[in-house]
Amino acid sequence: MTIRHIILMLEACWLMIFFVPLPVLCSGNALGIVFCAILFFITFYWNDSLSFVASIFNSSLCAKIIILIAAFLIAATVVYIFILNAKMIIASKRRPPIGKPCTVIILGCRVKENRPSRMLRRRLDTALEYLNENPDSVCIASGGQGDDEKISEAEAMKSYLLDKSFDESRIYLENKSKSTYENLLFSREIIRSNSLPEIIATATDGFHQYRTHLIAKSLELDTFALSSKTEPRYDPTYRVREWLGLSAYFLSNKKFK
Repeated sequence: MTIRHIILMLEACWLMIFFVPLPVLCSGNALGIVFCAILFFITFYWNDSLSFVASIFNSSLCAKIIILIAAFLIAATVVYIFILNAKMIIASKRRPPIGKPCTVIILGCRVKENRPSRMLRRRLDTALEYLNENPDSVCIASGGQGDDEKISEAEAMKSYLLDKSFDESRIYLENKSKSTYENLLFSREIIRSNSLPEIIATATDGFHQYRTHLIAKSLELDTFALSSKTEPRYDPTYRVREWLGLSAYFLSNKKFK
């Protein structure tokens, strides 16, 4: 078995990982499938690919410039993604201070029937662990009702927390939001109108904390992170999707879910 065969097997495995979330298709797994398929095709026809690039590079000055620009853009993209990942990891580790009352905003995601999805349950469990250790802290269950959902994400979260014997008086509902921006905007109104603790932590997946923190800063909120773990099989898809979301945020200065 040659090195090329090993690389092909690795690329095939990565390609399959991005197929895992199907039939649900999002920007993350769509881009991952396309990128891995291109890599697989290039590696499979490696000698032909090298010959093709060499022929273009030797054909004219214009072609050489195009190839050099393409190589620069690829290198810049790799560096950019590395920096994004580093910032995402740093943001996911910003734990709230110990021993001080805190408002935990639990960011909603998909609800199946009347129950939180596995991803949302992980967020709730992460928030619960912190809230049980800090009895002076409260939480806001934040999430509206999607077109394919029977109840709002906030209501599903409240039911889950109550099933875990959590004190209902420590739960506030925000059930109108449709995006991360609205999660934080409407939760800010609840915090101010109810004089809740001004130390704020967001309970969401680690990959989502950096963009959440940026959006919070735009709303003049300083947030800490209670980061839940994403299932490994879904992490690549959601991480790629988050790169795209962050890039869109930086380019347009708008708030994307």
